[in-house]
Amino acid sequence: VKTWMHCAHLRVNGEKMSKSLGNFFTLRDLLAKGYTGREIRYVLVNAHYRSGLNFAFSALDDARKSLARIDACVAKATEGTVPEWAERHLADFTEAVNDDLNVPRAFAALFALVRDRLPVPPWRVIGSDSAVCARAQGGEDGLRYLFRKDDVPVLEGDSIVKNLQMNKVTAIIREIGVKPVLAFGNSSTDASMANYVVGGNEYRALAFMLLCDDTVRERGDEKKAGRMRRSCEENGWIPVSMRDDWKTIYR
Repeated sequence: VKTWMHCAHLRVNGEKMSKSLGNFFTLRDLLAKGYTGREIRYVLVNAHYRSGLNFAFSALDDARKSLARIDACVAKATEGTVPEWAERHLADFTEAVNDDLNVPRAFAALFALVRDRLPVPPWRVIGSDSAVCARAQGGEDGLRYLFRKDDVPVLEGDSIVKNLQMNKVTAIIREIGVKPVLAFGNSSTDASMANYVVGGNEYRALAFMLLCDDTVRERGDEKKAGRMRRSCEENGWIPVSMRDDWKTIYR
């Protein structure tokens, strides 16, 4: 290692990490809970080194999902020359890393590439909204910056809206404009979406929730699966078991 960088303080669930508060975790603790070194590294580099990092186990769970999306994209990629649409994202990624190691913005470019690999038109995808700026804007306020003809809009890396809970309902209303009849979720943050779809719908509507109960073929969590099953019983959602209902997982 030729370069060492001192990062801002690490916090846990918004509080200072300390043994007295009981929120002190070592790498061995995280590995013992079933998280991989790759997932831990993803969380640790996901914030700019000048900014403080707020650690939460939910961030490790999100890292697992994000890495699975990246792996799926790589698995589908064909060998050979880099296509033109990927070159654009590679340039954005490189520029972000060269900009004071702006990893959040680099990750935004990476996931823009992942989204482009999906066989779904971008106008049919609803996700968390990220801030957009002009490539030459720098740190100037958007109210004062004039977009030039040779400018290119790029993702800034900061989230404007995270599509969780009520924000998912808001996105459906704003982007689709009609109430769907089917909802599919895999976490407690999908509860608002599920209730919105099945509640007061003029048509027969169903909500399906995935249970992460397969501990053999996947990194399942029986406690989380149990909580989700109880939520399904309480709200009238249909539980889908990865252990019992799925023939193939991540084949």
